[in-house]
Amino acid sequence: MRPLAVSPNHTASRQALETTAHICVNAGDFVMALKENATQFPIPKKDKSLYTFADRLAEAFIVEKLKENCPMGKQVDGFICEEMAYDGKILPPNATRFFVIDPIDGSDVYISATPEELRNGDKTYSVNVGFVEDLVPTMGVIHLPETRITICAIDDQVFRYSHSRMQLQRLNPIHRLHTSLRIGVTEAERNDTRVSEVFSGSEQMTETDDSIGVVLKILAGELDACVRLGTTVPYREWDVCAVDAVLRAAGGDIIELETGKPLKYNQQGIGYQSPPMLLRSANLKQAMLQDRLRLR
Repeated sequence: MRPLAVSPNHTASRQALETTAHICVNAGDFVMALKENATQFPIPKKDKSLYTFADRLAEAFIVEKLKENCPMGKQVDGFICEEMAYDGKILPPNATRFFVIDPIDGSDVYISATPEELRNGDKTYSVNVGFVEDLVPTMGVIHLPETRITICAIDDQVFRYSHSRMQLQRLNPIHRLHTSLRIGVTEAERNDTRVSEVFSGSEQMTETDDSIGVVLKILAGELDACVRLGTTVPYREWDVCAVDAVLRAAGGDIIELETGKPLKYNQQGIGYQSPPMLLRSANLKQAMLQDRLRLR
């Protein structure tokens, strides 16, 4: 896989993406170094999810480094961050250009997974940073610290970050639409009536608890879509923004399951909560837009 040759009008964007990827990699190294101590003292949130002091330290690190080093870091309306939001620090309601940060997406895995599960990729957590412009995700970085996989996207281009070369390498998603749709669901969502109301029953349902793993499978052409309902803990904008940016760059997207509309961002009035959603591959999106395929 050879490095991408970027046209001159993408120079600033590529610089921003490379810088953001490098910051995420450093943040991942940071949370791995803190893991042994941080996971001994998990802290419960109001929604019953858990976090550690590593979440807060990593978030502060990412925000600081984006402000210092990223070309857009000084030109944004602000930051939507998981820990900052829980502290009541929110964006102005009219903000349209901002970063969305989840310093440790999958804190429960970070806290409880065994070294073997993490090493084998059976369970994953990630450092996620998305960038929203005109309320649309246009850049995203997803970094998996334990397996050193880093997926980056900007506009309509997807990359893998080469750790040895410290540069972006073009990633070409595999576009495939299975005759019997392959849909990723969590174990809790498989029998949820909202899923059966949308799908016909002829689809192949695959249990996928890990949203980042879902993205990799969609990019590899192994899944057509994934349902995320937030059955146990609601999904919020920091959980999905970077994922949305990567899928958009690959030709897909994330839509609201009930309305079919794109996800909205800076929804502070509902605590940045995302509704039940459908993550779509490029081919599924086109089939639905061209009315060649309808869900219920």
